[in-house]
Amino acid sequence: MQKVKVAITDSKDKLLAKAVLVRQDSRNAVLELSHGFSAENFTMGETVNISMFDTLNGLIVCTGELMKLSDGCLHIRNLTIEQNISKRIDIKVPLGYDAYILRAKNTDDVRTYHKFYVYLNDLSAGGIGFTSKEDLPDDEIYEFVFDHARESVVIQFKILHKTKKDDGSYFYGCCFHDPLPYHEKIIREYVFQRQISSYDHNK
Repeated sequence: MQKVKVAITDSKDKLLAKAVLVRQDSRNAVLELSHGFSAENFTMGETVNISMFDTLNGLIVCTGELMKLSDGCLHIRNLTIEQNISKRIDIKVPLGYDAYILRAKNTDDVRTYHKFYVYLNDLSAGGIGFTSKEDLPDDEIYEFVFDHARESVVIQFKILHKTKKDDGSYFYGCCFHDPLPYHEKIIREYVFQRQISSYDHNK
């Protein structure tokens, strides 16, 4: 059984600890602290943010009250789910690099691909944002190779909206088009790990 990874942060998104989920019910949870983290970062009775990731439920963000520490485990009560990223597409992590996207076109039973160079701005569990000098049609299906996760995945997407910028380029907000469950899982893992990294930088 795969372990559910957990990040515990304070109200200012400062990382307090990483942990794994031991058990959970509707209102309580027990978290085993990962190596290198101790109870010194915590004040019993305070409310913390708890981000949990697993491949079944995606990324879930909760709040909870620290009740006690026992045998290296934090006991949490009054657990409340604030966000479920598997049901949202608007929580983004920045990317910031040049790439290309592809558009397939069928002509006389021959399938060809048109390449467009873009600047990838951000990524979420449900889509991407990018900038391009091209005025791309928004009724097509595109694809790109995302190779910054633990595995490279090819994902199709559709343009939801585009905005012309002052310099003449266009910003595109896009949603993934029927992603394979395994590819979606890899993207969610990447989003979660990037969020963990941002917590580390705020320490």
